[in-house]
Amino acid sequence: MKKIKIALLIFAGLAIGGTAVYVTVFQKKDVWSAPKVTVTDETLTTTLEKWQKDLENSVEIASDNGKIKKIVEQVSGFTEDQTRMATIAVADAEGHVTKVQKEFCYEDYRSPRFHLTRPLFFSKNDMDVYGYMSADDVLDGDLTYKIKMSGLTDESLNNGGNIPVEYRVTNSAGDTTILPVTLTVQDEKNTAGEIGINLSEYLVNLRVGDGFDPVNYLQSLQIQNNLFIRNEENYFISSTGLAANLGTYHVDQVQIDNPVDTGKLGVYEVSYRFSLEFGESGMTRLIVVVNK
Repeated sequence: MKKIKIALLIFAGLAIGGTAVYVTVFQKKDVWSAPKVTVTDETLTTTLEKWQKDLENSVEIASDNGKIKKIVEQVSGFTEDQTRMATIAVADAEGHVTKVQKEFCYEDYRSPRFHLTRPLFFSKNDMDVYGYMSADDVLDGDLTYKIKMSGLTDESLNNGGNIPVEYRVTNSAGDTTILPVTLTVQDEKNTAGEIGINLSEYLVNLRVGDGFDPVNYLQSLQIQNNLFIRNEENYFISSTGLAANLGTYHVDQVQIDNPVDTGKLGVYEVSYRFSLEFGESGMTRLIVVVNK
């Protein structure tokens, strides 16, 4: 910008006591111009690792003298079809800025998922309903601290039994995963029955079309303070080696109610029950989530 100073000396002695007034006038040398950019209307498909770089590269600049900088300034949450809108700023060396928007999606994205380390059986004096549930995703990592639960009221807690509840968690992009499950509340014990049925996992995340066999998750039985571990022949053998005195049990003796259909999205609960001739019994659940 070229500055031309024009000094206009105005004598007004009679009106203002002879004061001299100087007026400064500025004139632009050329018209201010922001970087000229173009971007296509097509949705950009990218990856979680390269999305920022790919967005910057999607913006074409009419003339780039090497001093142009591009930066992803802002990103919206997810739309219903799992796309996001990015605002990209393009600046030159003089600070002129042009902003454009570009729609994009991740080809390797997945929604937040839950994980569980023990079955959801509780006693009324031990209601740590968040202590064994965790969540994570590919954008933010650990989301456990964002988990919320609804459906458990004072009335349902007092009544006990099987209570339908919902766990939910939302990531930074606004994507929410809801987990509808059954919470079992008992007067004292936090296990269902005298016999413990231990699984290798208590919540499994599958994809549509994956294979699933509930027997594969059976790990051990806890009977009269004795642990019976499943062996390669599918028998539960006492961990103390006293199988002759304590007996052995086969996985076929565990009754399994399996409603899982891996061809359909949804949350399923698989029930395992085991009982002995003299009346002792136990049960547990496996939560199966079929994802996209």
